Amino acid sequence: MKQCRFAWIYWIAAMLCCIFGLGGCAKKLPNQTFYALDTVIGLRQMEGAAPETVRQAEQRIIELENLLSCHKEGSDVWRINEQPYGQPVQVAPETYALLQRAKEISLKTEGRFDVTIRPLSDLWNVKQAERPPAEAEILRAMDSVGFPNLTLTEDAAVTRLSPDTQVDLGGMAKGMIADEVKKLLREAGVQRGIIDLGGSITLIGEKENGKPWTVGIKNPFQTGESYAKLSVADTSVVTSGGYERYFTYEGNDYHHIFDPYTGYPAEAGLKSVTVVSQDTALADALSTAAYVGGRERALAWAKEYGVEMVLVDMDKKVWITHGLRDKLTILDAAFQMMEE
Repeated sequence: MKQCRFAWIYWIAAMLCCIFGLGGCAKKLPNQTFYALDTVIGLRQMEGAAPETVRQAEQRIIELENLLSCHKEGSDVWRINEQPYGQPVQVAPETYALLQRAKEISLKTEGRFDVTIRPLSDLWNVKQAERPPAEAEILRAMDSVGFPNLTLTEDAAVTRLSPDTQVDLGGMAKGMIADEVKKLLREAGVQRGIIDLGGSITLIGEKENGKPWTVGIKNPFQTGESYAKLSVADTSVVTSGGYERYFTYEGNDYHHIFDPYTGYPAEAGLKSVTVVSQDTALADALSTAAYVGGRERALAWAKEYGVEMVLVDMDKKVWITHGLRDKLTILDAAFQMMEE
């Protein structure tokens, strides 16, 4: 069943490639598709890449997953979470740098992005839950969330200060890995291509004809459709929303992006957030923070960090930052473009 499902995903990816212009389908270029990071990874249309270079990129993704995943036994994050609280854990430079970056973004977004959110996500267990947890359980989990429960020291050591605090870099690791792989491919002479890490697209250069790539943005109200498309080059497009993982209880949907201020799935008036930036790790983190923080905060962070955003609210109103005004095309007439 899993093989059939993956084959179906590959077929869809190939069709999107032809329909949306994510590469020249008539020209055979190095491609690699494999499973990692809990999703199907695609390295496609790698012009200027030797087959060995594409294999090195795949290996780098797997190496970083084994370092940063909280689910991989022996990873840096697994060791942080398993070490008795109060005892420091030495981590690799990549892990430490990502945690430092996460801390800086967490402070600037007032905790709307937080890699210590795991006690809440584990408690809710959205993939298998049938009903919300008890209020007392939520409050207890909230006590363990927040960067004050974690210390980072200059010798690349990480210490949990609360026994129940847990680290999960999933909200930023994909972005960091995309940036690392893009750097590797660029240094190897790759001129253009697509890094698809499932939920985030990183573009190398522009299309062969000198025009931008076209990237569809998922319709958060209808599975399998795109409500808009972006024309962009040499950048990353990252989208977050609560519409893919959720459960329904007594008529209410409970999704997987949590607000650390309430302990519940975020309800800030947004259905989908797309961030466009050459800094994929930043885009990854800000897409979550914006979804939790709401439209006004999101647009303020976009200006502060110099990124572009597309925000969809619950009424299908679409808010975009100035730099995307000539690059976004609405495909579904039910969505209404709004002025910033």
